[in-house]
Amino acid sequence: MTGPEVAIILFLVVLLPFLPLFLFWGIGAWGERRHMRSILAREAELRGFPVSNLRRPPAGCRDGFLVAGSVVLSADAWKTMLAGFRKIFGGRFRSIEPVLERARREAVLRMLEEARAAGADAVHNVRLETANLSSTQSLMIEVIAYGTAVKFAK
Repeated sequence: MTGPEVAIILFLVVLLPFLPLFLFWGIGAWGERRHMRSILAREAELRGFPVSNLRRPPAGCRDGFLVAGSVVLSADAWKTMLAGFRKIFGGRFRSIEPVLERARREAVLRMLEEARAAGADAVHNVRLETANLSSTQSLMIEVIAYGTAVKFAK
């Protein structure tokens, strides 16, 4: 066998089995960055919209109504694999934390977009609920943000 043949065989035996893992990592990272750019742009649009987690509405509010936003996000295959290893050894699930953060922010954005579309001036008493929808094959997180949208008396 010549040098190039040995290199090809070495590549096929050693590196080829890891190619899908690198592919999963690349596609997942690309999708996560794309979603985060979308979240940051939408947050910039809603930057001045008043939001509060206080139970009592601000003075001068009228016409309160419920608004909600929900999202279900799944971790990509790379993060799911890393979380599987972490489940064996214990500790923080650092690979899943960005998925949870994106889900929370997306749910709040959807709630605020619904409030703005309905003509509200502010949202108060905002609450977040999370649910783990994981199966043995994937990690899915549901986040629901809800609150009371109000209009200010003119």
